[in-house]
Amino acid sequence: MGNKITIINKNEIEVEAKTAQEAIKIALSKLNVKKSEVKISVLREENKGLFSMQGTKLAKVRVLLRPWDIVAVTIWWASQNKFCVARHS
Repeated sequence: MGNKITIINKNEIEVEAKTAQEAIKIALSKLNVKKSEVKISVLREENKGLFSMQGTKLAKVRVLLRPWDIVAVTIWWASQNKFCVARHS
């Protein structure tokens, strides 16, 4: 069984892997962030099934950028691309 990566949106990703730790590592790498910059939810722990063969299920995690990091990334991106962030009243 291989890893499965589902991109929910630019700030959220779900990953299935052999272990929850492996799934977290893959998600952090894909989002290019540190563990302290995200909220991690373990949706399912790995299950080896009968005799470690039949019914094997991968661990599944959801990793979400914390709101303040979304703002920081947006501001950084805007500054790199010379855009102004403006709010209309």
